[in-house]
Amino acid sequence: MRAQEAVADTRVLAIVGPSFSGEAEAAIPFLDQGGVTVITPSATRTSLAEQGWRVFHRVTGNDAAQGPAAGQYLKRMVSARNVYVVNDLGAYGKGLADEVRKELGPLVIGNADVQQGQFDYRRLAAIVAASGADAVFYGGYYAEAGQLLKALRDAGSTAAFVTGDGARDPGLIEHAGAHAAEGAVITCQCLPPERARDGFLQRFQEHFGTYPGNYAAESYDAAQILLSGIQAGNKTRASLLAYVDAYDGDGITGHLKFDTRGELPVEAVKIWAYRVRDGRIVPDREITG
Repeated sequence: MRAQEAVADTRVLAIVGPSFSGEAEAAIPFLDQGGVTVITPSATRTSLAEQGWRVFHRVTGNDAAQGPAAGQYLKRMVSARNVYVVNDLGAYGKGLADEVRKELGPLVIGNADVQQGQFDYRRLAAIVAASGADAVFYGGYYAEAGQLLKALRDAGSTAAFVTGDGARDPGLIEHAGAHAAEGAVITCQCLPPERARDGFLQRFQEHFGTYPGNYAAESYDAAQILLSGIQAGNKTRASLLAYVDAYDGDGITGHLKFDTRGELPVEAVKIWAYRVRDGRIVPDREITG
């Protein structure tokens, strides 16, 4: 459903989403005009909370938290001293990469912009390999991240590969190949399903027969906030928005409430590192709170 259609349909009180920063930038102006409450579980671009939208909320951290955490991981856990930063120029990829660049400062020895949908990285991989980079950070999504990682390994680069939550998908391994992907690190504001409360992982697997995808627990929390508001009698857009603005309660990912910009309190934001091990993306460690 397009944003304009959601606004026109008076039965639509709120939306869990949009999922991505680019589509959020495009859709939320219309939703805001129509008073349709938004709780996104996964759109992380920092500037989304800076547009003055009344309806905007998110139950995850933003890139201003994830970017520094990824930079700290590169410095402390990888002990990187020469980092090449690549991003796809999208709202999400560039925003995250810019935050990483700020954190790393002079440790960044090279930068490159690529296009979404680009899959030939041989020339860039050769440049990175020749640069002596001991780590690469990629801001973008899993398909391009996987292809870049494959090209780097084919070019002889052994640089540590760190990327963001947009690449936390089995497609990263499919595009890179299991051997090239082994050891890659993905940072994410998403809580490992194993850490979610109330038996979420077991209940999810029993119901759907599969492991939860990216931001599944956060999506569950977003939906539960809206459902609790409706069950409390808030059946107009205005009253449901007021309910969400004032929400203060526990979810399966932690304690949830929103500031005036629709953001979680700083202390509620947790950034996790995931790692590719034996062909699977598994939780590695919490980086920061």
